[in-house]
Amino acid sequence: MTAPPRDPDATPSVPLRAHSVDARAPLALADAASHAPRTSAGGRAWIADAHGCDPELLRSVDALERVFTALVRELGLHPLRAPVFERFPHPGGVTGFVLLSESHLCCHTFPETGLATFDLYCCRARPEWPWAERLAELLGAQEVELRTLARAGADGRRASDSDAEERA
Repeated sequence: MTAPPRDPDATPSVPLRAHSVDARAPLALADAASHAPRTSAGGRAWIADAHGCDPELLRSVDALERVFTALVRELGLHPLRAPVFERFPHPGGVTGFVLLSESHLCCHTFPETGLATFDLYCCRARPEWPWAERLAELLGAQEVELRTLARAGADGRRASDSDAEERA
C-alpha cells in the first residue's frame, strides 16, 4: 500500500496560534510533569461529526488550527508538542493531531462532502465545550453530531454518566 501523494504546499508541523482577541500570542507547550493527569472520576472521549461545513475552510490548515486553538484554550488543555497538520491534494482535506498532557485531539476533513470529524480524549474531567456553536462559527457547520464516551481515567475509574449522543 502506498501513501497518498503529499501536497507540496503542505506544512508538516504548524505551531498553534491564538485566534480571536490576540492572534499574536502563541499557546505555550506544557511541561509533561507539571500537567500530569490527576486523580479524577474518569476520562471522557468526544466524537464530533460536523456536517455542512464550508469546503474551503475544510481545506485550510489555518482554519483547523483555529479550531484546535479554541478547544485547547477554552478547555484549559496542555499541548506537549506543536500540532501536526497534513493537507492532501485537491479535492482532499486536512488531517491534524496534537498530543496533550491530558491525551490527544485529532481531526479529519472531507471538503468534497462538507464533513469535519474530531476526536478529543481527556483522561480527567473537563467541562462541556459548545461543539455545535463553535464549529458553526469556525467552519460554517450546519449540523453537529456529538457522541461522548465515558472512559476510565488516570484513577482507573470510568466517568459517571453513560454514553450519550446529541444532535445540534
